Amino acid sequence: MAKFGWAYVDCSGSADAAASGPLHSVQFKTSGGNSSGSVNFLYRKNASRLMLSGAMFISGAIHADNYYIKNRMELNVTGNTFFGNDNTDRHVRTGSLSVSNISNVKILDVDNSSQTVSVRAFKGMYTGVSAKSITASVPSYILGVTQVDNVNIALTDYGLTAPQISSFYNTAELPTAAIDKIGEGNLSSAFNAFRSVMVGASGALYGVLVGFAMLFPNAQLMLLFPPIPVKAKFLVPILILADLFFGFSSYSIGPIAHFAHVGGAMTGLVMMWYWKKKDFNNNRWDL
Repeated sequence: MAKFGWAYVDCSGSADAAASGPLHSVQFKTSGGNSSGSVNFLYRKNASRLMLSGAMFISGAIHADNYYIKNRMELNVTGNTFFGNDNTDRHVRTGSLSVSNISNVKILDVDNSSQTVSVRAFKGMYTGVSAKSITASVPSYILGVTQVDNVNIALTDYGLTAPQISSFYNTAELPTAAIDKIGEGNLSSAFNAFRSVMVGASGALYGVLVGFAMLFPNAQLMLLFPPIPVKAKFLVPILILADLFFGFSSYSIGPIAHFAHVGGAMTGLVMMWYWKKKDFNNNRWDL
């Protein structure tokens, strides 16, 4: 006992006066030189189970064939954590998963109840597929096929050459056999997608909005949703910033020409600046 801080002593077959403490307790050396035990540290020999109640501080490594955690595990330490050491290792978990930075901003959130994955920012290589066969490089994990590219692949597979496919988008003419094989609906969608143009007056309206905000900055304007009056000098810049955000991001709702709005606003700003500098009345278009 003198060489160890604690040890299990089997007292079932002898009367050892030096052993004390509750039944099944692991013995440890006391300050008086005797051994004692605690109800918080037990070893049940028949079950081959070591039981500890309370906290355990270990300096070193723990090696176990199976490691079970009940209720909750929290790693609140600085450093790296590694799981697995082989490409065949598979880590499986049940429930939801949340990954945040030190400021508690969620970077990744997996919600098991709604079966959705939310990512704050996604960075990856995107490769558009426009041929029947493609060799993806190592970073090319996302492949996208548009309606036009899908029809182009089908036309190439049918045996049409690139000039013939280009002619189809100019004349909308194809051999009957090709139309029957690919489908009139698919060809019509691809043709319309290729030939479609955006038409609207929203860019000009943004120019008018900028001019109005410069002439009447304190005028109250109100959107339909939300119906809150806001001064023109605040609302118009907010609308332009929103168009910039939706134009550079993937959150746009529908086919909206956000940069046409920004272009119209910039044109209105330049015109108002010029008229203000050169005297508006001398440059008015009177009909």
